[in-house]
Amino acid sequence: MSSTPYATKTLTFLSLLCLGWKCSLGSPSIPVLIVDGQNNHDWQSTTDALHATLKATNRFAVEVETAPQTKSVKGIRAPKADAPEYLKESYQSFRSVHQATDKTSKEAEETAWKNWNPFKGEHRAVVLNYNGREWAQETKESAVAFVREGGGLVLVHAANNAFRNWDAYNEMIGLGWRSANFGDCIKWEVLRNRPFVACKDCTSGHGSQHPFQVSVRKPDHPIMKGIPANWMHGKDELYHNMRGPAKNLTILSSAFSDPKQRGTGEHEPITYEVKYGKGRVIVTTMGHFWNGQTEWDGLHCVGFQTIFARSVEYAATGKVTLPIPPGFPKAKEASIRDPFRVGWAGTNEKQPGKTSAQAKKEKNPYAVLSPQEELATFELAPGYVAELVAAEPMVQEPVLTVWDGNGAMYVAEMRSYMQDENGTGTKTLRNGRIKRLVDSDGDGRMDKSTIFVDNLNLPRMILPLDDWIAVRETDTMDVVAFRDTDGDGVADEKKIFYEKGPYSRNSPKTSVEHQDSGMLWNVDNHIYISYNMERYQFTDGTWKAEKQPGHWTQWGLAHDDYGKLFWIDNTRPLKAAQFHPKYWKTVHRLGKNLPAGDPVSLSHPYEPSFTKANSICLTGDRGGQADPVRGLPRHADNPSTVETSFLMIHVALTFSATRPFMSFGGPMSSTRMANSCSARPSPKARNSCSPRISIPVSSTRQPDRTDASTSRTCTGASFRTRHGLTRVTGSLPAAPE
Repeated sequence: MSSTPYATKTLTFLSLLCLGWKCSLGSPSIPVLIVDGQNNHDWQSTTDALHATLKATNRFAVEVETAPQTKSVKGIRAPKADAPEYLKESYQSFRSVHQATDKTSKEAEETAWKNWNPFKGEHRAVVLNYNGREWAQETKESAVAFVREGGGLVLVHAANNAFRNWDAYNEMIGLGWRSANFGDCIKWEVLRNRPFVACKDCTSGHGSQHPFQVSVRKPDHPIMKGIPANWMHGKDELYHNMRGPAKNLTILSSAFSDPKQRGTGEHEPITYEVKYGKGRVIVTTMGHFWNGQTEWDGLHCVGFQTIFARSVEYAATGKVTLPIPPGFPKAKEASIRDPFRVGWAGTNEKQPGKTSAQAKKEKNPYAVLSPQEELATFELAPGYVAELVAAEPMVQEPVLTVWDGNGAMYVAEMRSYMQDENGTGTKTLRNGRIKRLVDSDGDGRMDKSTIFVDNLNLPRMILPLDDWIAVRETDTMDVVAFRDTDGDGVADEKKIFYEKGPYSRNSPKTSVEHQDSGMLWNVDNHIYISYNMERYQFTDGTWKAEKQPGHWTQWGLAHDDYGKLFWIDNTRPLKAAQFHPKYWKTVHRLGKNLPAGDPVSLSHPYEPSFTKANSICLTGDRGGQADPVRGLPRHADNPSTVETSFLMIHVALTFSATRPFMSFGGPMSSTRMANSCSARPSPKARNSCSPRISIPVSSTRQPDRTDASTSRTCTGASFRTRHGLTRVTGSLPAAPE
């Protein structure tokens, strides 16, 4: 293990700037609609993946149309026979109101379903991620007319389970999940290389989820042209015994249904085409994603993404211009990648050959990288670039950045932390400091640096308060404020806001990594710390403490625009309280049991659970355990619309001198991060969803929306890699018309 101090390593600030989307393939965007809203599978996560796949190609303009959602109000239990009369009267009153409300809700739902028709738009192709309630007759007629007159229709996985009693739908899709004796059961005869009619009394089904090899059956078809004859698909369900009218049916690929996986021992159709009037219908049985599933192999398989995207283009235009991306699966090796990492036309794929940074790292994992070499190691989502903002010696050993109301950046430097493998001098050197960085000419590069405060013991919290900068060091609960009265960038006045000294986890006997962080000023006008022993108020220059219940975590704290608190531990990247910790004692009293301190638990990979949360109130509430819900709050009048596009998160810096690491934030910082794709905005807004990142400036809140006619650039959070420090920024695109 190297004992080289971090202070000798090159540390780099970089800035990620969000750029507008352009179609790199040189063709106009194809308007495509994804229809969802009901499915026996996780349709929200599936739509997110399909949307991301199409967006990554830069070939499509994608919108999402979600079917009307059922709204119901649950009743309450009737009181016991010996209950007081006032309870019985209250129950009857509630029951009357409930019945009236439920009736109104059902009437509104029926009206919404009657008027819902996603086929009236100008889309050239419609993707069905739908398996649920029968559509209104007018909607069904519009769907048939859309395809018959030349529109494209693409069905993903369980969409072929839907509408079993709709004759025109069965004819359009050719084969679907149907019961025995329904139409013909079609399979592929390998020896004669042709489809054949199989059993009459077999019912559609599937075996165990597993990776399987897909064989191309029509190599000259536009969708399959250039696709390897055999390729390995990621873990998925392999449907068997698909049945239907099978008119004008062309099987494009098949896969062997292995009896060892509870399959049929035959080659089953995987992707197939039906010509219907002037239109084209493509059905693929791939793309399974169950509720609560954490493995994305079926949807993130590069083979599936390729077939799906090319199918949508073919269904819409009758032609395929999308290339086969790098990283396509091999005959016996699947390839699983996030959609934005699939290199369509080579635009998102790193060029072959080793960079100087990669060569250095292979030779010596602890090699020092220059800012330019560090830049080459970043993997950026499409639409982002990285630029140098500041480098050593302007900053050293940074762990936290915050901004004051004037845009100056304050950087906490822990210059004594782990300077050798024994951690010599970590808590005794007292050479930590707060740097003040300024971009005086507005070119995006920091050009002035001053030591705002020096001789600190591992500074771990910074909070700008008017012209004061409040600081908390390691091993103490004291809050000390500093300010610069003569404008030279160096603090010349000091004031103790809060004095408590070493206490509990914040003492010399406690590890640096296991102490408080945060000092976050929330919208309820309270200041919070990560271990949640107490919270504070700062009013008229007075710092007041108030005890808090519960234990959160050591690795940082953040909040959203509604005041919901988020935090992290070593194993899960995000936790959140479904109701404010102030009321946890009430739940403890009513439920006779203290609720868990981590109401959100995320496993690998982090999607889709990243956007889901479970109620913390699981102990003794009469309503019972709450179902998982999409994580961001909904607008009261329109549940399909997310009220805010921002989600406050903090991801921990892992202190390590032995292995590479990369993570957002330092152990004491917070980042506000927005991803409208994950948050599932309204169908209209979904068309322009893109990753966006911003950061709050001091205690002054930034607006959460962007005016339709403007675009603004906002500063971002810092994060540290094993060999660098990075500041993330983004330019928020103008809102759609």
